[in-house]
Amino acid sequence: MGILNRIISSTTLRHYKKRFKSWKKKKGKSTAVYDWELRDARDNAYIRSLLRYELKENSVCIDVGAHRGAFLSQFIEFAPNARHWAFEPIPSFAEELRKKFPSAEIQNCALSETEGLTTFLYIPELPGWSGLKSQPYPIAVKPQNIQITVRRLDNIIPQNQIISFIKIDVEGAELEVLRGAESLIKRCKPIIFFECAKIHHTNYSTTPEEVFDFFKKCGLDIYLMDQTGPLTAKEFISIYESSHNSGYDRNAWGNYLAMPNKK
Repeated sequence: MGILNRIISSTTLRHYKKRFKSWKKKKGKSTAVYDWELRDARDNAYIRSLLRYELKENSVCIDVGAHRGAFLSQFIEFAPNARHWAFEPIPSFAEELRKKFPSAEIQNCALSETEGLTTFLYIPELPGWSGLKSQPYPIAVKPQNIQITVRRLDNIIPQNQIISFIKIDVEGAELEVLRGAESLIKRCKPIIFFECAKIHHTNYSTTPEEVFDFFKKCGLDIYLMDQTGPLTAKEFISIYESSHNSGYDRNAWGNYLAMPNKK
């Protein structure tokens, strides 16, 4: 049994459903609990336990697609003596992060495998769905085109900097970010939290096979958030497809961990 299973073996979706209903009732909200809320609660519990266990006080972490700073705040909490990096392309969000987390290095740019200027689709109605390419949004939206800078992580992080953990959530562009950080990943072998969901790959050519092969090349294995694994290529592809076919129900997986292989 993996360390995460030992740490939070009591974590259940039933627990989160009960907790959300109680919280919503206190807030005067509808007590209906959506599948995405349960998935997020499950994954957030797993990742918080992992960060608490793995990070040391001086472990340097990178938050790619920092948004409002949910991950960055935990990096600072569990590794308070490190100067963490955060990348956020939406200018107003990046400015908020600078004010909220003055100890972190906040970069107002997107990451990819190339560098330059590009158009970014900002979605005011669903900021978390903003990205470099359009997606099948769950509600009607009016995207706003903004010009942003795109950088490669390998050209930003100093060669002598050891990175312990990387979080990547960029609405379908995860593989491009990874390719732009290949040297860093091979050098540091960090734990990587990454999103990989077919719904976000609509306008990308990304396949789960490519993602699996990238990590294998870098010496990392893929695990579910509960640390089931390491997954074979066949297992990873099957979960990727079945999660999409389920409509991303409460038992689906869209987030994964890549961890140094033990060979």
